[in-house]
Amino acid sequence: MEGIVVGRQAYQETSLIVRWITRERGRLSTIARGALRPNSAFRGQLDLYYQCEIDVALSARGDLHSLREATMREAHLGLRRHYANILAAEYFGALIESITEADAPVRDEYDLFGKALGYLNHKAATKRVVDRFEARLFQLAGVRDLAGAVAGHHVTLPRQRARLLQELRG
Repeated sequence: MEGIVVGRQAYQETSLIVRWITRERGRLSTIARGALRPNSAFRGQLDLYYQCEIDVALSARGDLHSLREATMREAHLGLRRHYANILAAEYFGALIESITEADAPVRDEYDLFGKALGYLNHKAATKRVVDRFEARLFQLAGVRDLAGAVAGHHVTLPRQRARLLQELRG
């Protein structure tokens, strides 16, 4: 299955917990055992916003699955050219995480996120890009009027949005 890394944190001394957005399973959390060891097969494969082909052993007891293998397909290294692009990628990932469920396919949302990262890989983030991403994502979620949904407290936008918009205003 294919996934995009949207979060990672150290777990114990040598492992990582990696959060993904995947087309087939939506939000997915995995543990990459031994990922921080010098000779790990995961080294260089699990950075933020990397798009990877992954093999996961699904847990029968919880939401933390075991990552068996990951092969990076697209690093989106161009994101790192502009701070606002990193903030936009962080916000887009957080927004998708906030409106999707674990173990529920999000094909269109995944494709939208991939396209947004591809765009930001080559061009600078703008307010227009943010507005278009939000509008399309909420349209996919069945929210017609984003401003009304936010004002009516039906939708809570991730905290990363304010920092992104401040950076774009410069």
